[in-house]
Amino acid sequence: MNDLTETRVQQAGEEARTAERLERTEERLVADVGAVQSGTVRLQKRLVEEPEVLDVALRHDEIELERLPADRPLGPDEQPIATHDDEVTVLVIEERVEVRKVPWVVEQIHLRRRRASATTRIEDTVRRERWEISTEGDLDLEHRE
Repeated sequence: MNDLTETRVQQAGEEARTAERLERTEERLVADVGAVQSGTVRLQKRLVEEPEVLDVALRHDEIELERLPADRPLGPDEQPIATHDDEVTVLVIEERVEVRKVPWVVEQIHLRRRRASATTRIEDTVRRERWEISTEGDLDLEHRE
C-alpha cells in the first residue's frame, strides 16, 4: 500500500466475533474557490475644451428699386401709394402749371422685396467629459467604444 491509501477495520455489530468490515480510503482532490483582489480599475474624469463651429442661416430683406419715367395726370381714383403682394408702388407727384393745378405723375417707383439668406459662422469653446481608464494587476478588462 502506498502512503495515500489507508485501511480501517471495524466490527460489524453482534457478528463482530466472526466478521469484520473493512473500509478502504483514499485521497481525493477538492477545489475550494475564494475571492482575491487581482487588480483595480480607476476612472478619472477630466474636462477637455474643444472648439466647435456652428453655421447659422439668417434671413434678411433686400430692396430693389426700379424707377420708371412717367408723364401723365394722376387718375381720379388712383392712389399715390399702392401695394400688391410684396411690391409697393409709390407715385412721385409734382404740380405742373396749367390753367388749373393738376397732380401729375412724373415717376413710378416699384419696391420689390425678395428673400435672401446668408450663412454666419459662430465659433466658441465647449466642454465635454472624457474618462481615462487605467488598470493595475492581472486584470482582463474588455473595452468597447
